[in-house]
Amino acid sequence: ATLAAAAAPLASQPRVFGYRRARVVRPSWRIIARGALGIEVIGEDDGEDLSTEFANIREGESRRRSCAADVVRVALHGQRTDGDDAIERCLKRLPLPDLQVPKSLLNLASPGSSSPSHALRSSLHPRKRRVPDVEDALVCGCELTPGPRRDGARRMRCRRANEYLAELFLLAGLHLEGPTRPNPLSRFDLFHAHLWTGETSCEGRVVPVVGLLMHAMEYPRTDPSAGFELDLGRCHSRSSCAYDPAAMASRNLLWCATADEGWAEFCALDTSEGKALGKRGLCVVPELHTTFEGDFGEVAGDVLYLHAPLDRRAREKVFAFPR
Repeated sequence: ATLAAAAAPLASQPRVFGYRRARVVRPSWRIIARGALGIEVIGEDDGEDLSTEFANIREGESRRRSCAADVVRVALHGQRTDGDDAIERCLKRLPLPDLQVPKSLLNLASPGSSSPSHALRSSLHPRKRRVPDVEDALVCGCELTPGPRRDGARRMRCRRANEYLAELFLLAGLHLEGPTRPNPLSRFDLFHAHLWTGETSCEGRVVPVVGLLMHAMEYPRTDPSAGFELDLGRCHSRSSCAYDPAAMASRNLLWCATADEGWAEFCALDTSEGKALGKRGLCVVPELHTTFEGDFGEVAGDVLYLHAPLDRRAREKVFAFPR
């Protein structure tokens, strides 16, 4: 399958924002573009082809998950193995919030919870809030929420958790900001992340981990001169985010913390083709440098940070959506 075919309506990651009508499914054997875009294929193949495709998909998934586990371990300065230096060179360490990691976030990885999604749902305030329209998204027919916008959204019951999540986005924005990228916290660039929980090895023991995977450069402007001519749908319309190959290669930002001690790290991942993460196949869609949150652990839900409204505090721009 070609990248152009895979990208219609949008295939930047399995969890697609702003396209409720797209035929997006969980990764399965009936998919295209290296086996993990989640775009349903119309038509059937013969059994032999399907068996081969299924085997390739499982192999790719295993490779990505192994690489993701190594990234988390190296990021948290866990037990060292051969090849870790190459991974370390792909991690650009970013500053962390001055706040301690709130217990409400660490508890998402609590062994006593039935699932991360249930733990996140239990940690949210019961009040539903209207998701604001930012940067004329609705005029373009774009809903930035992972589900129907009319269903609203919630925030963490813990105010400090909302403050911490907002601070992470603000620090990420400072890292991404530059002469050609004056507004990285826009709805075209960085506005969402995915919460997950998992485990890592540290000093000979298994440690529960909670993490946040951010995807920047979500809807870069079409630029034929740079070879980027994909139409990413309604949310792509009127994009103010300039396409930059170097920025695309570092569009994934990873925050993770050990659930027992709250030791946290924040990194930008370099998935360039010639670097270790690119060679090991971390990206689910290499052409778009997209990593899949499910490769890092079990997904709890999605977080939106809508920076544009000026009449709100930073913590009031955070919205959570359990899976």
